[in-house]
Amino acid sequence: MDEHATGAWLHLRHDTSRETTLYACNEGVAFSVADAVESLFTGLQLPPGTEIRCSGGGTRMPNYLQLLCDTLGQPLTVLPSSDSTALGAAILAGVASRTYAGLQPAVQALGLTAGESRHPNPERHSALARRREHRNRLRDEYLSWPLE
Repeated sequence: MDEHATGAWLHLRHDTSRETTLYACNEGVAFSVADAVESLFTGLQLPPGTEIRCSGGGTRMPNYLQLLCDTLGQPLTVLPSSDSTALGAAILAGVASRTYAGLQPAVQALGLTAGESRHPNPERHSALARRREHRNRLRDEYLSWPLE
């Protein structure tokens, strides 16, 4: 991700609704999350289909969670605990300190269980993939412009 990135609204018209504007904002966030997830998968050399577990405020918004799932084109598992971040940190610390032999034993020992799963809509994933490719082309073109 680029900490110097800026945003832009494209194709706004006088009759663009609040709902459309809010959806565009959520879609942009979902695209950025997908960029980060893909970078993690690449950097960690995770195989396609590796389970993605999520927690936090976004998981309490069913429409946004489905948008993210459809953007990624992969199932998402929601963690039921509100302490998932702290538990995740404890799991990683336990594995790093060799208290646990690996992630799975640590997850079991600390009782981090999976909750509801969301599955992507293949048609919506295809449509979002096209929109994301378009966004990436526009972003790359915009980044080539001089900043002066």
